[in-house]
Amino acid sequence: TNTRGAHAATIAEHFFGLIISLTRQFPKLHAAQSQREWLNWSDWPGRVGAPPISLQGLTLGIVGFGHIGRAIATRAHAFEMQIIVVDRFPVLLPDYISAFWLIDEFTELLKRADVVVVTVPGTPETYRLLGREALSKMKPSAYLCGVSRGGIIDEEALALMLQEHQLAGAALDVTESEPLPATSPLWAAPNLILTPHIAGKSEASTASATTILIENLGHYLAGRPLTNVVDKRLGF
Repeated sequence: TNTRGAHAATIAEHFFGLIISLTRQFPKLHAAQSQREWLNWSDWPGRVGAPPISLQGLTLGIVGFGHIGRAIATRAHAFEMQIIVVDRFPVLLPDYISAFWLIDEFTELLKRADVVVVTVPGTPETYRLLGREALSKMKPSAYLCGVSRGGIIDEEALALMLQEHQLAGAALDVTESEPLPATSPLWAAPNLILTPHIAGKSEASTASATTILIENLGHYLAGRPLTNVVDKRLGF
């Protein structure tokens, strides 16, 4: 069994922290702060780069519509984003979802989205799902974020695309090898935020996971059916 759903809200919050940091250029502004430098708006184009972007009206593409994808969609709707989704199976969708495709037809999502967030589980089927060819379908002005498992996004291809300014920015909370090796090209990629697989960590998610564990232990000891049973064939 697992603690499915316990970390969804916290991961969704972490995602929005990452994407707002990218679209509002917080890393560059914080770097200026560390140098005691006040950047006036007139300094922005030459010193900071791209102007700040509002999430309102942007199209968010969610790759995987499980607990995490749904938690992100709920919050994106509050930000007045347009939301499009892919998943492995047909799923029940809230009425504010604009479009849906099965995961093997997700090229259209990549073409349309201003922000793409990857929330699918890590399985043999999803390994390098976003390789160079898939990433090349994204807009040069788009942002990519991975918050589920490493290995789904081709990291070398992503680093190269950021170096070549073929994407506006990216954020990863998960990488194929953890800790991320010092030799990884991700460390030097521009407009990339890395966090060390902590998106799901909070006092709330720990409490929720503990509740699920205690309830399931009670089911097990009483001989009752367990909840959140993992499908070993699917891998999640």
